Amino acid sequence: MKWLFRCNIANERSSEEGDVQGIGHAMRCVSLAKEVLKNGDNALLSIDGDPDVKPFLKETGVDFKLNKNHFKIAKSYNADVIVVDINYCGREVLDQFRSIGTVVNLAPRGISKYYADLTFTSEEIRDVSEPEDALLKHWYSGPEYTIISDDFINQRKKLLAEGTRPERKYIVIHMGGVDKYDRTGTVLQLLDERIIERVQFKIIAGPFNPNVNSLKTTCDRYGDQVELLIGPDNLADELSDAMFGILGTGISTYEALAIGVPSINIGLSEFHDKRGKFLESEDLAIYLGNKEDLTATKLNNIIKKSLDGKNNIGYLQKEGPNIVDGKAAKRIIKKTQNQVRK
Repeated sequence: MKWLFRCNIANERSSEEGDVQGIGHAMRCVSLAKEVLKNGDNALLSIDGDPDVKPFLKETGVDFKLNKNHFKIAKSYNADVIVVDINYCGREVLDQFRSIGTVVNLAPRGISKYYADLTFTSEEIRDVSEPEDALLKHWYSGPEYTIISDDFINQRKKLLAEGTRPERKYIVIHMGGVDKYDRTGTVLQLLDERIIERVQFKIIAGPFNPNVNSLKTTCDRYGDQVELLIGPDNLADELSDAMFGILGTGISTYEALAIGVPSINIGLSEFHDKRGKFLESEDLAIYLGNKEDLTATKLNNIIKKSLDGKNNIGYLQKEGPNIVDGKAAKRIIKKTQNQVRK
């Protein structure tokens, strides 16, 4: 089978439109594409992004085309399956792709989840009302359908094989590959210096983060207590020794859980509020709300409780790898194959 993956990458840097994305959607497609290739099928990424993303995409080892005419690519490729991971993608786009092959949606936001042949998401969030002509009333959702990268899958296997957890040494702050609105810097500015004296912090800025210079200036004030890493080769390795993370409300939350690293989450939107509510209701993470609502008191109090074992951080350190098992890509491929055969 031929699988085409349609997504955008790091375009939130220069756009305010509804379909802006960092790199999480692209990495989800890359991870699924790699599993497709392992199965002996073919995979191609059709990506919209600036030219500077090419080196990043080449490192994935998956064939890609950086372009604007994605329907033309899908048609010439003669795709059997078109995987779309674009928030707020309209029905007309999905119908166009459906004229070529089976359409699979991975994007959690907007109406696309209702109009694909299959949809897989980490949680069932109905951020927009179900259309009367929806093709899907329900879809596959939950941590078992959370696609995580090979680095996290391999790290999870390594930790489970060893049978013991590494010494937990620090707190990680990571807000994704771009973090245009500088949640990382906001958290750093609000941290109580007494907490920084008590425990070390590792700040991980993504490869397309535009705020690196200001982050470096802030981190340098704290000397060895705060380390800044920019676009590390293996995020899973950098996270694995953490007590817990302070993360954006996205795929990183689930990836961290897969290696037994719980997280405090900070969002940016109403959708993040809905996801945060879900994460807390399922005891998967702690959610502090959106960036504009974050206060020093709220942030530092929850960090202190987490350090003192007064919440569910300890439970998630143990159970996280069981909750996110790293087999989502296999499940999605199997269900998609069954759909295509029909």
